[in-house]
Amino acid sequence: MLDIVARHPSTARFIATKLARRLVSDTPPKTLVDRAAKTFLQTDGDLRAVVQTIVTSPEFFSPTAMRAKIKSPFEFIVSALRATDANVVDSAPIVGTIAQLGEPLYFCLPPTGYPDRADAWVNTGVLFSRMNIASSLASNNLNGVKIDLAALGHGSPAAARDRVIAQTLVDLSPATRATLEKLMTSQPTPTPAQSLAVVLGAPDFQRR
Repeated sequence: MLDIVARHPSTARFIATKLARRLVSDTPPKTLVDRAAKTFLQTDGDLRAVVQTIVTSPEFFSPTAMRAKIKSPFEFIVSALRATDANVVDSAPIVGTIAQLGEPLYFCLPPTGYPDRADAWVNTGVLFSRMNIASSLASNNLNGVKIDLAALGHGSPAAARDRVIAQTLVDLSPATRATLEKLMTSQPTPTPAQSLAVVLGAPDFQRR
């Protein structure tokens, strides 16, 4: 019975859709799903071949797929720590922070796992929480974590912000760039931590 289910066209389409949604966009193109499902059937369920079909497809490299996916809470926290070269001295508070954002590690009740669509992670309350966490991290007020702005920017705190932008964002949106420029010309002059927090909390940084 398992062999029959594994080789059924509906199984191929279901898995192809899940992988394309994970790797390309929340609403993957039908042409890509069809191609990936065909590979699944032709290779007797070889997931490596299915993934290769997806990541070498024109749809994967299309402009519409660029940063189309929203980071999950786990991805947001980890990417922020990596971008700032953070030193995690105690991981327990970080695990708690991820849980506060709605993704407690290894505690998903449904066997299907946590959602992989933006509507599960994006709402006003969640984005506000992410901005607060970004501010806490940049200001060294996030428990269990320490960052060195001066070292990150090789002695220049302002360069630290630019390095984070260069490492994590292909390009800032006009809205985010305008917000940063407005911040930098405001009075009193913002601290390096404040400008870095704007980058980490920006909509651009929420995408992967």
